[in-house]
Amino acid sequence: MTAPQLQAKFLRAYAIPPNSGGTNGDMGWILRLVYEFWGFCVNGDNNLGRPGPGSVANSQLSGSYINMPVGWESGSNVLLASGSDGTTVQGLPYFNVTGSTPFSPNMVGKWLTMWQSGSTSTDDSIYYITQWLNSSSIVVDPSYGGTPVGPTGSIPQLTTRTGINYRVIDYGQVALMSYGTSNFLVIQFPRAAQVNAGQVQPQAKLGCGSFFTQFTITLSPSGSWNGAAFAGENYAAIYPETGLFGPGGGGWGTPDWFHNSGGGRGWVTLIGGLGFLICQAGSDSNGMMPNGGSCFQIEIPQRLYPQASDPNPICAMNFGNLGVGLNSQNGYGFAHRFFPSPYDSLTRRWPILTRNPMGSYWNGSLWNGYGIQGGNVDRWSFFFNRPLKKFWSSDGILCNATVNGQASVSGQFSLARARVRTMRFTSGGYPYYTRVGDNSDKWIHCGGGVLWPWDHAIVTGRPLFAGF
Repeated sequence: MTAPQLQAKFLRAYAIPPNSGGTNGDMGWILRLVYEFWGFCVNGDNNLGRPGPGSVANSQLSGSYINMPVGWESGSNVLLASGSDGTTVQGLPYFNVTGSTPFSPNMVGKWLTMWQSGSTSTDDSIYYITQWLNSSSIVVDPSYGGTPVGPTGSIPQLTTRTGINYRVIDYGQVALMSYGTSNFLVIQFPRAAQVNAGQVQPQAKLGCGSFFTQFTITLSPSGSWNGAAFAGENYAAIYPETGLFGPGGGGWGTPDWFHNSGGGRGWVTLIGGLGFLICQAGSDSNGMMPNGGSCFQIEIPQRLYPQASDPNPICAMNFGNLGVGLNSQNGYGFAHRFFPSPYDSLTRRWPILTRNPMGSYWNGSLWNGYGIQGGNVDRWSFFFNRPLKKFWSSDGILCNATVNGQASVSGQFSLARARVRTMRFTSGGYPYYTRVGDNSDKWIHCGGGVLWPWDHAIVTGRPLFAGF
């Protein structure tokens, strides 16, 4: 069964500056990026003032899909300009408008969102404004989104387009707002039925636990948000993982996206498309996440059981300041998803089953398949198929088996329940940022044998997947 194409779009290594409001300000900044990217770049229509239809909870017209500080969405000091008369030319960094004069010199250093309704172009993204030319023309850095050229990729460029929708956003103002534990955003997956026939539009509440940077995800398979809660559903919130390797495997005592941090400079990468959203944030040891990168991933997996058994599958993972890692055999780290059980009202940890790349006798144990981490270049070439000129990789299948630290439940064993569409697995010995695949099937190694969707773009001058 072939999985639907991902139709991925990208915000590549967005730079959050130091002194951006501390960890609460950094978290607010990240969520505002998610709102802008998901609601406009990935799912936007021609409405310039609100997210595209179905990209946030169905009660969006009343505003109850969100509880954020006043002005967070479109306050006059946050949304500086908008329009639908933007133009770009292939290979050039200029963004011009044809029928208005919205730009001013103080927009340098701010960010331009551009998109077209119904477009699958990776030009639909968020761009740093580097120079003001006049009231109708600015210069942006195309490498934050853009489109690579050539079969092996390149530094991304803008393509030729007209009638582009745009918004100019000052995220620095968002970071200075006051945040608390009542703040949340409910996103929705409007094209879930293109992944699984007959599926409704599931939702995910992006909120927090006992403090704002304790980022949580609450899933609603049936999309039941009523403006205050998920009606008829009570799935537990997914807190940031405190360790990559299960019980006793290290990590932090308290779930937090900013463990032992006072905030500071960092980088954020967003990847979103047909039925999925990935957010990764990190820094160096002196930045906002000194111990390792954080990330969440929410997706509509491909249904493998009958529709009556799994009408509306949705799954997620959430890691706080830990980096990237796999731990074979026990279903922790990036080798799992939290999946609302089709048997009861619990959100359970489901391991991901995938092919072992090493064989049962490598290192004397069949469990060491993903234990080679990053950059061991004397080994990674073992997994390159020279006749086909392909690197070996495997997709993952959600299986509800016994997980270390999670009791098994009689009658709930599931083998090959759903296919994870947005992650592939390979040898951890690949060098970081190795780009593999071709045509619409392209991936990048973000570490530890984990491959994420990519388009062969080359990013220079900024750390991609910082903290991984």
